[in-house]
Order: sequence, then C-alpha cells, then structure tokens
Amino acid sequence: IPGPKLMWQFGEIGYDFDINWICRICPKPILWNYYQVAARQHLYKVWSALIHLKKDYAPFRTTSFDLAVGAYPGKRIKLNHADFNVVILGNFDVTGKNLIPAFHHTGWWYEYFSGDSINVSNVNDVLSFLPGEYRLYTDKKLQQPNVSVSVEEILSHLEISQPEVFPNPSTADVHCIFDLKENEEVQWSVYDMNGKKVFETENKMNLGKHQLVWNANDAPSGLYIWKLKTGNNFTDGKISVQH
Repeated sequence: IPGPKLMWQFGEIGYDFDINWICRICPKPILWNYYQVAARQHLYKVWSALIHLKKDYAPFRTTSFDLAVGAYPGKRIKLNHADFNVVILGNFDVTGKNLIPAFHHTGWWYEYFSGDSINVSNVNDVLSFLPGEYRLYTDKKLQQPNVSVSVEEILSHLEISQPEVFPNPSTADVHCIFDLKENEEVQWSVYDMNGKKVFETENKMNLGKHQLVWNANDAPSGLYIWKLKTGNNFTDGKISVQH
C-alpha cells in the first residue's frame, strides 16, 4: 500500500536490540553475524521476496485497498487491482486462531510462500492459523519464492561456538568461557537493566579456549545483560545475580 516502509537497522533479519538500549541515540551493535543464523537468513529471504512483489507487480503499488488491521490478533489487508487481487492474513497471537479471509470472489486462490492453492466456495469460510502464522493469497498464480535455508547454511551456523556464561544465578564470580577460531579482539561487557555498563574487559586474544571473569560481589542483586564481542561477531544473554 502507498507510503514509506521503514525498518530499524537489521530489521530484515530480526534485530533484537531495543531502540532505547543504553539510550535512544546511543550507537547499537552492528551484527553482521546475524546473516549466519539459519532462522534469520530465512527471514532475510522473506523480506527479499516481499520487495520483489512490490517492484515487479502492479497490485502491490495499488491505491485501492481495504484494511482490517485494528482488531487483535487477526489482521487482514486486501489489495484491489485489474491485474489480480491480493488478500494478506496474519495471526498476531501466541495461540492458534480462526480468521475470516473475506476473499474478493469464489474460485481458486494461491498462497505465495507455500505454493498451496484453495478452491473457495464461500469467501467468508474461516481459515485456521498457527500462532504467528501469516499468508499472502492472490487470485493469479505467481512463482513461488525460494525462502528455504539450505543444510549448508544451517551447519555453518552450528559451527559457530557459543559462549558458556555461568553460574546462573550467581552469588559471586561470573565466568564466560568461549572458543576463538583465530586471533581476535575480544570485548565482554555487562549492563544493568537500565542500560548502565557495570563491567567491561577488552583484550587481543589468540585462537583457542579462553575464560573471562566478572566479580559480581559488589553488584546489586538483579538481572544483568552480558554482551560478548569477538571480532565482528556479537553474542548476548542474561545473568541473574543473587546475594
């Protein structure tokens, strides 16, 4: 539909740092390693497929559309065009829901991402949706996009060693153990839930296994966020301190 489509940085691969992380205008981590995560790579391909629709098919630039997006959790967008019509449905809940598609007409409709088709005899027959499921139907069959992630892409992610941060909860020292596959700059930071940095260490380290320690004896009890930067890769998690 008309209007700008804006994303926060790395939104196309599920950037999960809040805009107010540390502060609203503070620099946020640049996470190129997100592209190595299979689920994020899938999301990236979905965005690419949607941009392809906008660029190559006139109905996705139409000024004739109907929105039913105020209700929660089911939302619907209908695009009206002489070339073909579009019905987009989404379940924004954490439980399964039945949604009313309100198709433009009876007959065959085609789901873009799955390649499935349905023969509609009643435009208001409910469709069952899984939690978070969305579908994009057209009354003209389009080429199904390739949004799958290969085995090689999944394995490449599994080869990335994840750090061990323990004990959790902790009453004193917090240990971070990780592997480096090459010599890299390493930065380990800990923040309280207000975004205030309470600990940081930064060193050039050789390939192999390493351990960093945060002495949390003087830290108030509560939840903290740790962030490990190795070269251009970021990993983060939460640790509880209990005294």
